[in-house]
Amino acid sequence: MRRSLREWTRGSLGREIRGRVRRIPVRRAVPRMVWSPRSRGSGPRCAPATKRPSRTGISAPAATPADLNGALLQARYALTAARRAEGPNLTAVDGLTTLETLLSGLPADVRTAFGIHALGPLADDSNPSHRMLLETLDTFLTPNGSWARTAEALHLHVNTVHYRIGRVELLTGRDLARLDHKLDLKAALLCR
Repeated sequence: MRRSLREWTRGSLGREIRGRVRRIPVRRAVPRMVWSPRSRGSGPRCAPATKRPSRTGISAPAATPADLNGALLQARYALTAARRAEGPNLTAVDGLTTLETLLSGLPADVRTAFGIHALGPLADDSNPSHRMLLETLDTFLTPNGSWARTAEALHLHVNTVHYRIGRVELLTGRDLARLDHKLDLKAALLCR
């Protein structure tokens, strides 16, 4: 039995999210949650003309009324990602397919705390040797941990790259031979 979004938002659930929900046309007529700061109030409104671009986040389809709260959270997360992105003004949760776009939806204080915790003493940008090690780490992780490509990109000898990555491992307590540690440090670099 199919119900419209208007029927779903009646009652207690409707009081919780009234004014933030709009029905948008989709091929299968599956309701989605749309969260936009300009959609607050008694119903959908046209956004006033401003110099700031309007940003909107869209959730995955909600199949049942019980899924609406989760869809609202997804739409808010997508909106946060849309605000940080330089690309399109409309971001769907389905479009968050890379680590960078996934991390862009996190609050700034969470991103900062993760970056500081994962990088340890390297998070201190005031030390020039730490900046050099961060540059080497970023360059090393970009070509999938290739020593030769990193040395070529930085115009260094391979042994120098080995030494610097060894220092990074020592300072962060991470083993860059492990994929999960590489992913942690790449995410920390993206969070800076």
